[in-house]
Amino acid sequence: MSPLDRPRPKTSTLATKSAVGTNPAVSSSPTTNTFTKKITTSPPQVITMNFGTKSSALSSAAKMALRGFAVGLVGGHSVICTGYAKGNAMLAKARAKAVPHYLSSRTSVHLTLKSVTSVAVQRVTVTTT
Repeated sequence: MSPLDRPRPKTSTLATKSAVGTNPAVSSSPTTNTFTKKITTSPPQVITMNFGTKSSALSSAAKMALRGFAVGLVGGHSVICTGYAKGNAMLAKARAKAVPHYLSSRTSVHLTLKSVTSVAVQRVTVTTT
């Protein structure tokens, strides 16, 4: 069992403020905090989808990959979609937008769009954070 999967112990919290000038010192009553929920982390998922030259349309293979990707997403996940197109910011952005457009009918997550025009690749990468 990973240390992150173990329940957290009880802790006690006490807030204090020392006296300043004519203001007296104050202190709260001790409060016990119990952390019983297990903390779990999962590694980021990354998928890459390729596009045809000057195209921002998702292929059937890309849609199938996104359907599988969406199954593992839970509300509250953050997803970064990075579209690539050498020297063409509009195409890179259109590719990045194609993913959330498709995912929006399958899940509700926070999406961040990025575009990269300095690399000669025809793709989108999708990453959970």
